[in-house]
Amino acid sequence: MIDCTPKSTKDMVFSSNESKTMIYSILEQKMPFPKNGVCGLLFYGVFGSGKTTYAEIFCKEFDFNLCGETDHAQIEYVDCATTSDLSKEMTRLNNHSNWRTISSSNQVYFIFDEADCLSKKSQMLLKTFMNRSNIVCILTTNYIDFIDYGVRDRCYEINFNAANNSDYLPRLKQIIADNNLKPPSDKFLLDLVKESNGSWRKLANYFSFHCEQKRNLSVVATAQKFEK
Repeated sequence: MIDCTPKSTKDMVFSSNESKTMIYSILEQKMPFPKNGVCGLLFYGVFGSGKTTYAEIFCKEFDFNLCGETDHAQIEYVDCATTSDLSKEMTRLNNHSNWRTISSSNQVYFIFDEADCLSKKSQMLLKTFMNRSNIVCILTTNYIDFIDYGVRDRCYEINFNAANNSDYLPRLKQIIADNNLKPPSDKFLLDLVKESNGSWRKLANYFSFHCEQKRNLSVVATAQKFEK
């Protein structure tokens, strides 16, 4: 099957130039981060838009830009949908945040996936936890209005809603080129984008299915040609 999973920031399709510019400004350390009490990024938007996938990519790239070492980022993942009560997790999270002594960048990374599932009490604990100076927190949510304003104030908010349909074309064409596929028409690709309703998860499956179908037909046609 064709792998449509993004491997770097350049593979991402952002909802707007504003979101893209913000991400690159932070990665390139033009925007102060983590600094002055802002240690988090809040990725919000529709289901399947790549928020969780990109959270880990961002942590690794940001850490590399800080220290120049690959795969040294200390990342802790918290599934908030199954861990709604952070009070039971705080000892572990606090211990993890002290791993900076073995991190070249002196930063420790936390991904709080589906942060809107956290109770009000847990969001208060998260807000306090985010007052540390040596951490970067990535929060993902489909429901930004469910996130405590104190938590949001400690984050740069990045919109992960659907991009303009045409913005997906460069990424899809790159995947086509990487896999040596015969390119379909732009109209066909745009129809797939429209059908996915902003979900990269669905778009990747639709795209992979149609490309595999087309590749299989091409193989059959080639075989039939040589049989004649």
